[in-house]
Amino acid sequence: SDPITFVGDKKIKFWLPPYTLMPLLETPDLTLWASVFPGPSKDLQWFDRFRVTGLDGQDVVDVSVLRHQISENRTIAGPGKLNQLRIKFPALDEPLQSRKPQLFSASVSGRIKVGVGTKHRRFFHAVVHTSPFIEFMVVESPSISFAVYACHAGNEFPDNQRLQAEYTHLDFIVLETASEEQFRGILPQLWGTVPRSD
Repeated sequence: SDPITFVGDKKIKFWLPPYTLMPLLETPDLTLWASVFPGPSKDLQWFDRFRVTGLDGQDVVDVSVLRHQISENRTIAGPGKLNQLRIKFPALDEPLQSRKPQLFSASVSGRIKVGVGTKHRRFFHAVVHTSPFIEFMVVESPSISFAVYACHAGNEFPDNQRLQAEYTHLDFIVLETASEEQFRGILPQLWGTVPRSD
């Protein structure tokens, strides 16, 4: 189960305190915070929320998985509406609703951009049970770009569709980086690019 990260061919499993936003990655442009929720046994946990803040500490975007909606096989958001991800921008009173492709300049400096869209799941390794489409969010800055999307827990429960849906979670994948020597946070410590803290 998540959280995992890779260094070359090596896979590293790590644990975070449940329901607590932790500084997963700090770059010259942003900080990526993450929280996890627990599984049915203490060795299982998955990401359920990511939050991006700018250099000034101000919120840029907050994304969480609509886990209960997915596990109950509901699409209460309606056609054309997001029903896998809850995406909240601080400038908007309500979470984003539309599933149509959109691009936002999400920071005061304009250095952080956020894209939202969908892809047919045949183009993704991710799967959710309520839709043939995967909703995703991409964050891009001069130092990093990454994607966040919902995925069921099929690796952990290959023969139990109910549990796959119940433990639907967020996956996070780094697409591109620059200035990695300036990165801080939990992931760079695991990657061995900065010393580990206690």
